[in-house]
Amino acid sequence: QVLFYAELLTTCFFTLDVLLRFCTTDHPIKLATSVLTWIDIMSVLPFYIQNCLKIAKSNISGLRVIRLARVFRMFKLFRRNKKLALIALSLKRSASELLLFVLVWGLGVIIFSVIMYYAEGDKNPKMDSIIAASWWAVATMSTVGYGDVYPVTPPGQIVGTIVSFLSMIFLAMPLTIIVSSFSKTYKDSKKGKSKFSNENTLE
Repeated sequence: QVLFYAELLTTCFFTLDVLLRFCTTDHPIKLATSVLTWIDIMSVLPFYIQNCLKIAKSNISGLRVIRLARVFRMFKLFRRNKKLALIALSLKRSASELLLFVLVWGLGVIIFSVIMYYAEGDKNPKMDSIIAASWWAVATMSTVGYGDVYPVTPPGQIVGTIVSFLSMIFLAMPLTIIVSSFSKTYKDSKKGKSKFSNENTLE
């Protein structure tokens, strides 16, 4: 009961915050299309939906997933913390480069999945299809390496060694992009050249 009333109090506070911003803003359309505004709405919406279902005595268990939307409350930190806003803006500025990286990474997964499938042949039941081999490629190219799927033939092990080596180099690329973007954003904010605000960082 204590947790319920604590959640009720905070939810009412955040709901009032959203309503007051809509009532006092001079640009309601811009506010309504802001990503941060929708994060605020999604952070309080599960509380109302869940309690309405309880009042209606609904037995739709599939709607329990709405509780996961409460995680959006964590994103409210971007509104209050300027350092977190800098990180968000850095990611936004390097979005095109990161998208290109994801496309190249996905292409690499497909290529190495096909190569590993034919390298292993019929000797590895865990890689009996390109789809099964793609799980190995994803785990290896992300340098996670679960170990549940691995090559057992010499050709496959050679391919695995090459992919593991290339993955370390490949993953260094987005880190360089993000660090460079964050460094530039941080310097701009120190010099007063950055025109962004917490409200439009994620727009």
